[in-house]
Amino acid sequence: MSRAGDWRGGRCSVSSPALPEIDRWVRRSGTRLLFVNGTQDPATAEPFPPGRHDSRVLWVPGANHHTTIADLPTPDRTEATTMLTRWAGTRPTRSSCE
Repeated sequence: MSRAGDWRGGRCSVSSPALPEIDRWVRRSGTRLLFVNGTQDPATAEPFPPGRHDSRVLWVPGANHHTTIADLPTPDRTEATTMLTRWAGTRPTRSSCE
């Protein structure tokens, strides 16, 4: 049985002692991070804002926690797709999200 805050059990409480360390890593060392957040997602009350290491936060208006790149407004979806294809070293193809 896992305790709240135990990542191995697939759960983590908001008060987990690991969260400040994760936040620090995301800000200082995280690279190529793409966060797609819904504006109605309670989890974004304490988001992990990335540093300046080729990372971005994009928002889906009115969406909750179960949002995807496909739900982004067109300009942001294009930006996200461009970032991901660049990181993967591939060429963009016609998106199935269009």
